[in-house]
Amino acid sequence: MTIRLYIWVRLASVLLLLSGCAHRYFPGPYVDRPDLAAQYADRLQHLYPRRFQMTQRIILHAGRKDFDFSAALSVDRECGFRAVALGELGVKFLDLVGANRDFEIVKRPERLPPKPILMGVMPDIQHLYMMNRFDHDGLIVRKEEGRTGLVFPAGDGTFDEYVFSDSNGALLTSHRVREDRVVSEIEYGASRRFAKWSAAVPAVIIVRNKRWKYTMEIRLIDISPKASGKESRNSPKR
Repeated sequence: MTIRLYIWVRLASVLLLLSGCAHRYFPGPYVDRPDLAAQYADRLQHLYPRRFQMTQRIILHAGRKDFDFSAALSVDRECGFRAVALGELGVKFLDLVGANRDFEIVKRPERLPPKPILMGVMPDIQHLYMMNRFDHDGLIVRKEEGRTGLVFPAGDGTFDEYVFSDSNGALLTSHRVREDRVVSEIEYGASRRFAKWSAAVPAVIIVRNKRWKYTMEIRLIDISPKASGKESRNSPKR
């Protein structure tokens, strides 16, 4: 953590408190603990393999409609991700490719608008599985008793926050915040181990996207590390 970054965040915290805007999200008072920040950042980095594949069951609540489908997710945390949604009989109806902030919809139903996908679903996937994109260890935030927050600020009231249990280090909740407002809040269920990956990972994740007004329940079916190849297929087409 650089001194300039820490001073900027402290100043932003004070100004936000003085503003008294209840609708803005304030993660909590910052604590100068770079050692603890490095510890939790390392925990995030090693929650998932560097390259992996997942099979998932997705239950999506949007408005008055519910959608239940299977998904396959492939992640190379140095390059990007690819998410494919499968309908009945395994027919692919959604194909998404992301790398850093460059998102591409390869396939989608015509009735499905692109903005909630490009500005909602894909940044949410990035927040969940590509924590290595941050260029520093983050800042520690004092939360309520028994919890510690790790915040990665990007300026202009934009940051990602991950909240851990002090007792066992489990990831409990996280937030995507843009312009001091929560875009997405995420709840992580109990963790479990899978046959091909020794670390315990959240078996259920619930994403509540406030901007696009959907709730996505992600149930992990399986996860397996993936060998690196000479050329990644995750990168968006140019």
